Amino acid sequence: MAEESPFQSNLRGMYIFSDKEASVKKIFDHYDADKDGVLSPTEFSLMCYDLGTEMGDEEAQAAVALMDRDGDGKVVFEEVFEWWKSASNIFRMSDKKFAIAQFAIGLFRYYDTERQGYITKPQYEEGVAVLRETDHPEYAPWVDRAFEEFDCKDVDGWVTMNEFMAHVLELYFPEHEAEEAARVAEHQ
Repeated sequence: MAEESPFQSNLRGMYIFSDKEASVKKIFDHYDADKDGVLSPTEFSLMCYDLGTEMGDEEAQAAVALMDRDGDGKVVFEEVFEWWKSASNIFRMSDKKFAIAQFAIGLFRYYDTERQGYITKPQYEEGVAVLRETDHPEYAPWVDRAFEEFDCKDVDGWVTMNEFMAHVLELYFPEHEAEEAARVAEHQ
């Protein structure tokens, strides 16, 4: 059997979550690498990357401290889920936006075979070629999009996850940026 390309492997791993609590539990369990029932700052940072937000070590430590409601230095599922439902959750979205965001994150991760947090035009074009070969109807809207469409914030020749997510959400929800700005202003 021929060795699977990183794009084919990533394509197999794409999915859309439809239930928020079940999604959070599935994500929590996946990133709880040592299966101790606790998310460490490193595990949380990896989870954030896969959910569409890059986070440095200090940011991850601060976020974990924020979620640790009982102050025991451990962040268990219940605390993560409580945070997930709160206004301080950086991933908080309506069910419809959440489903689209999960698809977009999966699509970005599919292109980002090196897990660098950005994609280049050659990576994008190679991934599009594989998607086109699948001839799958869900990918049809994505195979005709130009790389430059996603490199829309700073036009620097590579697309970060944040650029990719912003563009996809704007495609589906033109009011998204204004809503997010209003939400942030409301909680300041």
